[in-house]
Amino acid sequence: MSLETKIREVITEVPVTFGVAVKYLESGEEAMLNADRTYQLASVFKVPVLVTAIQQLDAGKFNLDDRIELKEVHKTMPSGILAFLREGLCPKLVSATTAASSALPTIATQ
Repeated sequence: MSLETKIREVITEVPVTFGVAVKYLESGEEAMLNADRTYQLASVFKVPVLVTAIQQLDAGKFNLDDRIELKEVHKTMPSGILAFLREGLCPKLVSATTAASSALPTIATQ
């Protein structure tokens, strides 16, 4: 049974669309399912956002007491609790939520 067949057996049990790209290093076998579709990164994006924020913090581009105005353009679903805040509020950048990730370019250009 191929790697792709095994993965398809697992993902067809759930009524959602999965995107899978995997390579089994021992054999070199690859499986790409729905690889041509785009997906929201959601929490996967938090690590590079946090690394970038720390680099910019170290470079003095902002400090932990700075506030960045939350705008509708920063919100994407899911955005955790920030999705429910009104535009114009200034939450502190204390976690790398999806909305904070979207606001990072604003921080980078200030």
